Order: sequence, then structure tokens, then C-alpha cells
Amino acid sequence: MFAFVFIAFLNPIVFVYELWNQSLVWVHDKYFAHNRNAVVGVCPLLGTLPPSEDINNALMDGHETQPERSRRIWVEDHTGRRVHYAKPFVSDAKNIDRPGELKWFLEEYKLTCGLDRPPYYEEIAYIKNARANGIELPKGLE
Repeated sequence: MFAFVFIAFLNPIVFVYELWNQSLVWVHDKYFAHNRNAVVGVCPLLGTLPPSEDINNALMDGHETQPERSRRIWVEDHTGRRVHYAKPFVSDAKNIDRPGELKWFLEEYKLTCGLDRPPYYEEIAYIKNARANGIELPKGLE
């Protein structure tokens, strides 16, 4: 008897909680989100996308005056959430030639696409140069 009463009491609470969460998400997306122009369907080729008007429209508010290397845009990640992503890594990842920049790119790529490496990993300038010159890659980049 106690279990039935407890479940009967708990069910409306769970329903109201879920309804409340859905309402908050809707209000946030409708009125407070500045990421309505996110670039969608970018994975797994994120990093080699051709420049487009969609990418320029996805720029975060207030980033128009930032230096090009500091700008961030909104993209939709592999789970469907909208996240910010470094704009230089959207189209120009194959030209990365420093290990710190490559590590930063790989971290952002993993968070956004859910993959450890992009399919064009071996075509990235730093990786090509390291392999051609027999240089051992730093930990985390191998």
C-alpha cells in the first residue's frame, strides 16, 4: 500500500519537473540564446568547411570587433547542442603548424564532434612535417 501511495505521489512531481525543464529550455532558446544562427551538420569535416555566409552569420555576438584568431562561432555538436567553436578552426585546420594550436584544435574537435581525430588528420601541416622529418609527436598528438 505504501509503495502505491508513494508512486502515485511521485509521478506528478516527476511530470511537473520535466515540464518545468522543458519550459526553461524553450524560454532560454527563444529569448536569451544568442546562438540562433548555428552552423548545422558540420561533423566530421569540421576544419575543412569552405567559407560561407552561414559561417559568417553564426559569429557570436560581440565578436565582430575581435581579432580574427579570437573569434568564435556557434555550431551544432554531435549531440544536437549548440556550442561555440573557434572560427579559425572551421575552415583552416589543415594549415595548423604548431603543436599547441593542434592540441587546442583536437580538444575543440573532440568536444564538438565526439571523435578523437578528424578524417583528414594526416593532412594537417604539423603532422605531415613531423612524419616527413621523423620528429616524434608530443604526447596527446600521436
